[in-house]
Amino acid sequence: GSVLTDAREFTMTPDRTRAAVISQTKGAGRLCIVDTDTSSATFLQVLVNVPVPPSAAHPSPTTSQPRQVVLSPDASHCSVSLSVDSSGWEIACYDLAAGAWIDFLPSVPALVHLGQDSQTPLMVYGEHLRDMVVASDGSLYVVAPNSVGRVVLNGANATFTPLTTTSSLQEAVAVALNRDETSLVVGVGREPRFGAPSSGSPLGLVFCDVATLPEFDYVDLGVSAAPVGLTWR
Repeated sequence: GSVLTDAREFTMTPDRTRAAVISQTKGAGRLCIVDTDTSSATFLQVLVNVPVPPSAAHPSPTTSQPRQVVLSPDASHCSVSLSVDSSGWEIACYDLAAGAWIDFLPSVPALVHLGQDSQTPLMVYGEHLRDMVVASDGSLYVVAPNSVGRVVLNGANATFTPLTTTSSLQEAVAVALNRDETSLVVGVGREPRFGAPSSGSPLGLVFCDVATLPEFDYVDLGVSAAPVGLTWR
């Protein structure tokens, strides 16, 4: 329907019963949750249709651009990455049971998204958030230049645990978890839409153990191949 006009990305839960769609029109982002359960009486109906509000830290809706959306496997939460200016990002989290965006700084009257300005600041600012995936326990694995790691949500609080790597993550662009969630891979090498690679920037895959987050392998992709997206088979 019209609520999905200008849709720019969507995702689904593993059981394919819910889909989340983000759209953007004239700088204003929207989130829609759609029932995709074929046995449901509301199959293909829009269950949630809400604007993605700007954070109090970045109040202009024209500078708060939705880029990516992920749904927790149980469809309880939806996370939207936002580019907030030329060199920053935040994550807006929608609680489907409460029907509201989570305020990560409840001590102030205006809504604050997850980021540097939240109650538990995530000190991972640097360009745009380039990729994120959600694990079965609802935790997020996020990728920004020099800032790759796991975000665990707990109400208005969140923790960030960085990867421990010997390989450079300066140009990290993508992340993926394997099926049993024991390993993750990070693609390194500036994607074309983010500009040319830095001089001497490596182009490769960094493999890490999920339990403790250290690097255990690196695969060199050569000088002419930059990873754009990653998936496991």
